[in-house]
This record gives sequence, C-alpha cells and structure tokens, in this order.
Amino acid sequence: MNPDTLHSLVDGLIARDREYRPLELLVAARRLERADLDRFEQGRLRQLEDLLYGDPTRSIELLDHAARWARELGLEPQIRDRESGQGACFRDARADRQARTAWRRREGESQGDLFMDNRLSVARAQLVRQLEAGDRAGAEAALADLSRADPASELQVDGEHLVGAMAWLDELPEDHAALLTAIDEDLGARARRVLGPGQARRFLARFWRALAETRRGLDFDPAHPALSPALLLIRCEDWAGALAALDQEPTRVEHPPLLVAELRAALQTGERERGLTALCQLCWRHGQAAEAWLDVCDDDELARRVEQFWDLEPALDIELFPAWLLTRGYPMPVVQNPPEIGAAEAMDFVRALRRKPDDLAAREWLQAQQPELLELWIGMS
Repeated sequence: MNPDTLHSLVDGLIARDREYRPLELLVAARRLERADLDRFEQGRLRQLEDLLYGDPTRSIELLDHAARWARELGLEPQIRDRESGQGACFRDARADRQARTAWRRREGESQGDLFMDNRLSVARAQLVRQLEAGDRAGAEAALADLSRADPASELQVDGEHLVGAMAWLDELPEDHAALLTAIDEDLGARARRVLGPGQARRFLARFWRALAETRRGLDFDPAHPALSPALLLIRCEDWAGALAALDQEPTRVEHPPLLVAELRAALQTGERERGLTALCQLCWRHGQAAEAWLDVCDDDELARRVEQFWDLEPALDIELFPAWLLTRGYPMPVVQNPPEIGAAEAMDFVRALRRKPDDLAAREWLQAQQPELLELWIGMS
C-alpha cells in the first residue's frame, strides 16, 4: 500500500473514532473481516493472525508504517491490556503489542484541527460523550445532529442500536438468555466500533449489572451459566460483588463455572486462601474445567508452578495438582467438605509428612495410593 493511501486511511479512522486503532486499520485495508474482528474481541477466537488475508508480515509492516504516521501527527500511544481469556493478535510479542496500541490526541489539545473541525466529527464526539454518560436523551439529540451532518454515516445505524438498547435498562426483556446473546453478539460489536474497546466495556457494564441485579436470588441455571449474577459481575470487574453473589450459591462446588468465578474473583481481591480452596475443589471435582483454567492461568504465582506441573515425568492427574503444590512447599489451605477421593486424602497425608517427615502411616498410605507423589516429595526433601 502506498504511503498516501495509508495516511488517508489512518486520517479517516481518527476523524471517525477520535483515535487510531490498528485492528480497525486492518479492516479498512481489507486485511481482516469485520465479523472475524468482532468474534476475536468477544473472546471467541484465540489467534487473530490466522484470519488475516495475505502474509501476516505484510500486515505487521502496515501497522508499523501507520504507527510512524500517528507519531508524526503528534498522537500519543496507549497500550491496551489483553482482557482475561482473550487471545493474541499476533504470535510475535512486539507485533501483538503494536496491534493493541491505540493512538489519541493529548488531553486538552485544541480540537479545531484537520481531524476534528467538521460537523460529522463534532456530532460523533457528542454522541460518544452522551453514550459514555448514559444520557439517553442527550444521545438521541446527538444522533439527530449526526444524521444532519452526514445522513449516510456508517455510525448512524450503530448509534441508533446503542441508543435504542438503553431503553432496556428501564425494563429488561423477559428472555434473559436472548438478551445476553444480543448484548454479546450484536450490541458489543457496535459499542466497540463507536466507543472503542475500553469505553465499550464500561457502556456494556450497565447492562450486565442490571441483568445481575434482576437475577439475584434465582437458582443457578446450568444451561445458561453466563446468566449467573457472579459471572455477570465479573464482566463488570466487580470482583467483590461477584464473591458476595457466590456466597448466596450454596451448591457452587457442583458447578464448574461458579468455582472458576470464585477462583478468579478471590485471586483478584487478594483472598488467596479462598481462591486456592476453590482451585482444590475444581481440580478434585471437575478436572476438565480445572485443566482449561490452568491453561490460561494469569496469576503470576501459580502460572510458574503450572508450567512445572505440566512438565512432570511421569505426568500426574490434574486432581493431584493441589497435593503436588503442597509437596513444593506452596501454602495450601485446609479445605472443608472435600470429596471422598484419594486425591483429596493425599493432601492430608502430604501435610502430615510436612509436619513430621518420619510419619510412617502417612508414608505407607502415599506409597500404596500415590507412589509418584511420594517420590516427588522425597525428591524435594
């Protein structure tokens, strides 16, 4: 792509979005389908690079040139963290970071410049401000201004959907499952296009929180786990609120999504003992879900140990992960109401050996029931 065309695309994105976002450039340059970007941002794709048209290195070069142009325009970079569970844009770490870097004007900088001094940009900026503030009447007025500025604007349809959806907050539709699907698959994509990823999340949080409040006190629905108040509040990054909601779920050990929610929320709030207790129950009762969580574990303390666990020869069953952590000297809590399985009992015997290395009964039990675990413990002694 020649420099003039590239500059025009970047300039157009800045005029439209008030910032330059690299993934939007890949869509505008026809290197990436909009539908694939939406699926990636929803966390439904693990690797965006595989969906690009042409050689990925060409896309990386395109983003590098665009970044240089953004810097020449005086824009400031802001690297956006990957959301929990979201895949990478590129396998190369530098390119992935570049793809997650948004470029914006400095705070307080005059808006009467090449990109902002036109009716369309002013109307769009006003619409964004009203949506961010949750002001439905103000957003409707901004939509009218946007229509007058450019009746054919591609933002008009997205804006109309976002403003119309704000009426749901007054009275949520009765079909909560359909509502959440609409938020995730339609409203979310429109919000990201109009507001950008960060502000879109804050806009959608109003809907998730309202849905969580409406469903408070209802029984957990295994067919629709995402409707759990705890999981909805985690989307809002209300970790304390999620833990409070989980306190109202007495059967949560029976449901993997709730245990994963408790694990994540407890680690985020620094309640490590509660989080590790949930991890034990997850490993003992729901091995497949435990393995899936460990594969994407974003807790620095645990992540290093997970890698060591995967490298064990011979490999241990996932249900022995808590007992293995204890053999490494990791401070594991005493778990109340464990299931009646050998892996849970192994924790008690490893704990006994750590207190008294010559405990003959503990050694005999481990030798008979979990010899690999005993051998690993002896190797660390």
